[in-house]
Amino acid sequence: MLTSLLFSAAVVFTPAELFKTLNQLKELNDKNPAQAALVFHLAQERLPTEPSKGLLQVYLAGLESGVRARDHKAVTEIIEQLNQEKWQAYLQGEHIHVIGSVAVYHRHLHDYEYAEQLNECALNYVADEKQYARIANNLAVVYRFTGQHKKATGILNEAMMLSDDREIIANIKNNLGNLYFDSSSYRNAQLMYIRAFLFHSEAEQFGHAAGTGLNLLNTQIHLRDWGGFMRFKSSVAAQITASEQMVFNDFYQWQLAVFDTVVETRDLQSEVQTKLIASMPALIGSELTPSVDLYVQLLDNTVITAAWSKAKANRPKQALLTQTNSRRIVLKRWCAQEHNQLPQVDLSKTVRHGISQ
Repeated sequence: MLTSLLFSAAVVFTPAELFKTLNQLKELNDKNPAQAALVFHLAQERLPTEPSKGLLQVYLAGLESGVRARDHKAVTEIIEQLNQEKWQAYLQGEHIHVIGSVAVYHRHLHDYEYAEQLNECALNYVADEKQYARIANNLAVVYRFTGQHKKATGILNEAMMLSDDREIIANIKNNLGNLYFDSSSYRNAQLMYIRAFLFHSEAEQFGHAAGTGLNLLNTQIHLRDWGGFMRFKSSVAAQITASEQMVFNDFYQWQLAVFDTVVETRDLQSEVQTKLIASMPALIGSELTPSVDLYVQLLDNTVITAAWSKAKANRPKQALLTQTNSRRIVLKRWCAQEHNQLPQVDLSKTVRHGISQ
């Protein structure tokens, strides 16, 4: 598809080609968001100029690609397109998707204040319990990263009572598990993760299942619940393979190394050490870093300890993150906002355990 797009003349997509592009974007959004964003960029000049329901779905899929890939250009251009008057009739019922996606984008940039504002704006467009639960989930993640655990727990429990959608409930349980984990209530966290993992696995939602499964194994390591770890590790590994997300596999290799070293009392082989060291740049500074700190302690390996310390020391010494090339994406048509400059954020206050959904 990439090759065909690169060499295609700038002729407007036929309905069949538009549908094919939509399906490819949806598939890549789960497996490789950066490639999905590239597909969208390459397809842009061939997209029709007149609005339609099918074209809107392509733009919404492209928006998801841009958000997941942190692609400011894609997100900005899609919002500029959908902000035009000609699109407003087609956006009825989709405002929550657009606003919620932009909120997640800014959350990824650690602009939690603005993400909270956008999610609260999205609540004005909620039409049913499912939509409310989606925004509640997003808000809860923001609350969690800003230390508002009571608010996060409250809105998640409220959303879970209102929703009868099993997928949304599974996402809520994963995020509740993260909140329990943050407060060291590992048994409660484990219960939430198990329920979420079993649903996502059954539904073949590989990315969600892999993330929740890793959260579960991480909790079992903290509990030293090696029986539970043995029970789930193969199932989690299968979901990670199906998700095709390298960072998930990297984190799992650490968990497996801990199990083999602590439980199986095996020496850490040189090839395993090489893999763990190679994965460090992707894990440094992420929400998984505190767990890797524990894994390094449990491995008690001088080579790994030295490499991890070096990787942390070599990380750019920036107490503050400034998005110099990005500005807040303002949604004046749908949300009342006054400020559009991203603030500086103290990264030391944003690190949390667990993979959010």
